[in-house]
Amino acid sequence: LPHCADTAIYRDYELDKDIDILVAGNLNDYYYPFRYRLMQLAKHYFKRRGWRVVILQHPGYKLPPREGTYVGEAFARLMNRSKLVFTCAMRFHYALAKYSEIALCRSLAVADVPDERQDFFRATTLALDSSMTDEQICRRVEEYLDDDNGLRAKLTQYAYEQNLATSTMDHYADRFLRAMTSVMDAR
Repeated sequence: LPHCADTAIYRDYELDKDIDILVAGNLNDYYYPFRYRLMQLAKHYFKRRGWRVVILQHPGYKLPPREGTYVGEAFARLMNRSKLVFTCAMRFHYALAKYSEIALCRSLAVADVPDERQDFFRATTLALDSSMTDEQICRRVEEYLDDDNGLRAKLTQYAYEQNLATSTMDHYADRFLRAMTSVMDAR
């Protein structure tokens, strides 16, 4: 079952887009090599070129979250303020919930394409590939940051609509119940 997001938290808070690039999530270079690479580009290229870049510390996997980190609604609001959010499909190439969360906050995910639902993710993210050079990645990202022709606005809106129609907790619950019913009926 593909990941999804809770629309009570991950939604459009109608905040001003005062952050150009947000890098969020675990930045371990072994498990998240592409996100780590994008974070390096955010720090050493985009920030130096004058783009507003925010790199968040990961809150950890234990409760309560570490002090100074953003979780839940505070995290969703930060994403909602961001034009682009850098993420990735881990080294295992699967769709993390972050893809849906970003879209439902009306921001655009900049990421590689997970192995599952490739057509969906190519159509709803600023899809990059790890085989691209840093220069190619930077040029593609800046094309969407400049947004003179409305590329970012159109893709962000499309991603929002598609994720709202397919990737919320309600959709996840329906798919889960259908899957479990199918398993139980097969017995």
